[in-house]
This record gives sequence, structure tokens and C-alpha cells, in this order.
Amino acid sequence: MAMEIIRATNGSLTVNGATLDVPTWTCLPRPQKPGTQEPSGETISTLLLFEELGKIGASRHLVIGVIGPRDATAKQLDAATSIGGKLGALGLTLICG
Repeated sequence: MAMEIIRATNGSLTVNGATLDVPTWTCLPRPQKPGTQEPSGETISTLLLFEELGKIGASRHLVIGVIGPRDATAKQLDAATSIGGKLGALGLTLICG
């Protein structure tokens, strides 16, 4: 399932219609009140979301675990190095073997 991430004009973020509370990394359901408008703003990619959160240090306490085969091929090692570098550049903590 693809995520729809919207950055509102006020800077808030919604993920699949729920407000993202960055300090707790939880999505809070939007109140369903009659006449409530959907948030307006631009749709952004997941990559852009993490790039922006990395700028403010909001992604530093997220930990990503990567698991691979014990005897990885050269192609798998190259892919792991590339992915690890990109995750690190986003300010994420990476745990691997």
C-alpha cells in the first residue's frame, strides 16, 4: 500500500489522512467533524519526508535494522552498502551484522 504524505501550508504532515506527531512518531487520527476540510498542501515522497525530518534532527532516534545473508554475493554487498549510505545520509540509525 502506497503512503500519501501531505505537507500542509502550516508545516504539519499527514500520512494517509492522519496527522504525524513527529516527537512520538505516531499518526493521530484526524477528528471526523461534519464540514471538516481535508488538509491542503503538497504531496511529497517518503524520501523527501525523511530528508526534511533529518534536517531538524527528528529522525535521529529512529533505528533501522537490515538483515541479509551470511554469505552475501558481491552484488548483495554493493546493494547493502548503497542502501546503508542512503539511510545514514538521511540521519537514520542503522543496525546491521
